[in-house]
Amino acid sequence: MVSVYRLDPHDAKMGVLTPFLAQRIERYAAEYQPEWVPAEYADRIMAKLWAAAPFVCALGIVDPDSAKLLGHAVAELSMHHSKKCVEVTQLQADQNVGDARFQALAHILGWAKELGIAEVYVDSHRDGKELEAKLGFKRMRTVHRWVPTVEPSAPPER
Repeated sequence: MVSVYRLDPHDAKMGVLTPFLAQRIERYAAEYQPEWVPAEYADRIMAKLWAAAPFVCALGIVDPDSAKLLGHAVAELSMHHSKKCVEVTQLQADQNVGDARFQALAHILGWAKELGIAEVYVDSHRDGKELEAKLGFKRMRTVHRWVPTVEPSAPPER
């Protein structure tokens, strides 16, 4: 049975998962967040975690027997229509982890409540029906197309 833990690079036990979390964040950004340079996004999140910033939360879905990181969630304090909110920017599990994704979201909802935040948004590449059914999230469809402002230069030939 997997467990959900808050990942803190300063924690004596959970801190050993920090490099694996950074890799997961970067891979997820490369696949699902084209508006970010994946390494820069991972650096930005990891810097906030190392600085113990209270406005970012990283969770790990961990197999307690092997200590393998099977999934992760990243949430940040954000603004939406001039109101503070919590935005879950990444939520992913590698394999069938049961309800661990929902446990991670429930943990984030608790964290938002601690911060006094009433609205939580989940950015997802899925349709969100399961979040609506299990946790009461209301689905919103907002599609943003990222368009670079400058033409990217061609990579150097090898």
